[in-house]
Amino acid sequence: MLKIIKEDLIKYSEDKTGIFIVHVVNAGNSMGSGVAKALFEKWSKVKTNYHKWFDGDNTNCSGNATLGNIQFVRVDEGYKNQFVVNMIGQDYPGGHTFNINSKQIHLPPVRYKSLEKCMLHVAESIFKAKEKTRAEYRIIAPWFSCGLAGGDKKTTLDLINKIWLNNDIDVTICDPQL
Repeated sequence: MLKIIKEDLIKYSEDKTGIFIVHVVNAGNSMGSGVAKALFEKWSKVKTNYHKWFDGDNTNCSGNATLGNIQFVRVDEGYKNQFVVNMIGQDYPGGHTFNINSKQIHLPPVRYKSLEKCMLHVAESIFKAKEKTRAEYRIIAPWFSCGLAGGDKKTTLDLINKIWLNNDIDVTICDPQL
C-alpha cells in the first residue's frame, strides 16, 4: 500500500516501529543539505557512518560506497527497529554539464539504474529482516531523487510501484509541501 501524506519525515518517523527511512545520497562522499541534513541533524551517526563507508567500512552495507549500493544505520535506541537507509542513487552533487555545439546540456545527478539497484537491495533486506524477526517492516521516505538529485516524481513512483508495492512492501511518502 502506498500512502502520500502531508507530514515532516522526521516527526512522522519518531514513534514508528519496524521502519526503513530511505533517502538518496551521492557518490561523492558529500552530505550536507536536503533530507540528508535533516536526518543527520536528528541522528548524527547517519553522517558519521556515511563517511566511514567511504573510508572502507562496509559494515551493514550491500557493498562498497559506490552507485547502486546501500548502507543501513540503526537509529533507534532499543526495540523500535528504526533504520535510515543511505541509497547511493546519485552521482556527484550538482550533476554534469556538457558543452556540445555551443549548447549546454545538463545531466542531473540522479542515476535511475543505480537507484533501482538500491531499491532492490532495500526490498531484499526487508524480506530477510521479516524472515529473521517475524516482524513487519515498512518504508518511510521523502520524494527521494526528486529534490537535489534532479529527478522527477513520476519516475520515482514508477520504481516504487515496480519494486516495492508489487512485492507487498508498504511505503509512506512524507511530503510537507502537499
